[in-house]
This record gives sequence, structure tokens and C-alpha cells, in this order.
Amino acid sequence: MDVEMEYTCNFLQSKMAKINFYGIDISDLAIEQAKKRLPEYANNFKQCEQVPNIDSLYKGLKFDLIVANQSLYYLDDPDLDNILGQIYRALNPGGIIFITWMGIENFYYNISKPIEGKSLRRVELNNRLNETSQINIKSKEEFSSLFHNYKKTSFRLL
Repeated sequence: MDVEMEYTCNFLQSKMAKINFYGIDISDLAIEQAKKRLPEYANNFKQCEQVPNIDSLYKGLKFDLIVANQSLYYLDDPDLDNILGQIYRALNPGGIIFITWMGIENFYYNISKPIEGKSLRRVELNNRLNETSQINIKSKEEFSSLFHNYKKTSFRLL
């Protein structure tokens, strides 16, 4: 759990009378940090595969708010469609999904290269970070099209 997510959790606790936190991440370190920062919810934080099975991890629990912070754009479109379906099935009626997504306006898009046969783009950072990532960078229109299977859902792009 990074500092940004910790602030989000603190904000939500200050605004809601009753709240329970759950979290999944592929990083063991992130899960351990979440357990240390929110020990009262430690049993709700679980390490998962890159494309988790939410129902298996949480045995049919339903949620009022699901936040995907800086995570879903690492998935290729077929895996992304899979996880979006899982998220919608795990959401209570009237629930909210909050997704942060990297758009084509982001600096990474200009330095990225398409990967043949995938919706992911290769991003190489050769300065102080010196790392390579594969990121699914989309325009607002392309991002909106991800929800074609969920017509009953209204969403707003910020």
C-alpha cells in the first residue's frame, strides 16, 4: 500500500460511518505494507496473480466501491475485459468503480512503442529509473469502449 492509497483510505474513513477495506495486489511487499498500515483489516488484504479471481479470493462478497489505482493499464485487452467483468459482478447495485488510467496525453505514450499483436505498448525509461514496462495506454474514446459490455453502467471520464 503506497502513501497515496493510505491517504485515500484515511479520507474514506473520515467520510463514512462504517467501512471495511479489502485489497489485492500482485506484490507481496504491497500487501505486507497494507497489513501494517491498517492492521484491523489485515485478513482482508491478499496477494494475487496478475489477473486475479476476485470471487475466489473474497467468496462472493459484494462491494459498494472498488478502486483500481494505477493497476489495470498493465493488462492486455483480453485480461482487462476479464477483470472488468469480475469487478462488475463484485459490485453492489448502485456501487462505484474508480479507475485511474494512463491516457495518450501522458509522457509515456510519446516514448512508447506498440507491441505486435497486443494492446500493450513497451515503455523504456533509461535515465534515473532505468526500467522497462508494458502499458495499455488508451485515448478517452478507446477507454470508453472498454465498457461496451456494461451498457447499464454510466461513467464519467475526468
